[in-house]
Amino acid sequence: MEKVKVMVVDDSKISRAMISGHLAKTNFEVVAQAKDAAEAVQLYQETNPAIVTMDMNLPDADGIECTRRIRSIDSDAKIVMISAMKDAALVAKGRAAGVSAFLQKPVNTNDL
Repeated sequence: MEKVKVMVVDDSKISRAMISGHLAKTNFEVVAQAKDAAEAVQLYQETNPAIVTMDMNLPDADGIECTRRIRSIDSDAKIVMISAMKDAALVAKGRAAGVSAFLQKPVNTNDL
């Protein structure tokens, strides 16, 4: 079975490593890791992942804005927001921007 390509977007190197480690135990293959929104948009275009995991806090934009930028390139992009912050207003804002699902940090392999 072919692995599903994933890009991990998180400003924390440790969080990127943890999420990538969890994904490595599943049918997902991490094809790119981005530390900010600009890098995420560039790597999305280069690697065309099936799924993007998106942190809420990035140094150059928040996860909602980064989601908008990626979805302006690919309106079918599947983006999963992974954040320590999760409230109804954030979820609504994310849904409006095109976030497909929300997971709360810390995540585990089963969540992913």
